Amino acid sequence: MDLREFLIYWGAFFFLLNKIYFFKAEDAWNDWFENEERHFRIRSWEYYLVCLPAIVVVFYLTKGWLAAAVEAAGAPSMIQGLVRIKRGQEAKTPLWLLFVALGVSVLGLAYSVQMYSGLESWTQVCELGLSIGYFVGTFLLAYRNDKNGYLWYLLMHISTGGYFLLQEPISWTMVITQ
Repeated sequence: MDLREFLIYWGAFFFLLNKIYFFKAEDAWNDWFENEERHFRIRSWEYYLVCLPAIVVVFYLTKGWLAAAVEAAGAPSMIQGLVRIKRGQEAKTPLWLLFVALGVSVLGLAYSVQMYSGLESWTQVCELGLSIGYFVGTFLLAYRNDKNGYLWYLLMHISTGGYFLLQEPISWTMVITQ
């Protein structure tokens, strides 16, 4: 097993745990079990932060600079939200963190366009879908409390799955977890 394969399994395993706990948090919220919702949300964010370094490195190794930038730029918001919810404070993310993530993503897009001399590959289109889905979904969920943000997350996950499907060799583990 080489480094890339190890990172894919690491990222996919903890990303899957993140999604399971995130689903349980939403389910607990719908059933009005606040303590369980808090517990599941904390675990979900912790597992995401554990998988994040592996996912960023895999994106970097596959020359997915925009995707790596989007994923890395979301870390400060996740850490801030995790710290606040563990302290029992309202976990509302400050708007400036969204602008930091957006700025880093614009840099990632600019680097990707510069490296490929334009928007020329399907992997770049997938990266663009990933970033648009992430930003619109996050804005709707975090700042408007609008559950339609999950539909934009669907675009993000489909784009990420497509990105890994286009890689050589195909990262089926990452495709399936998306």
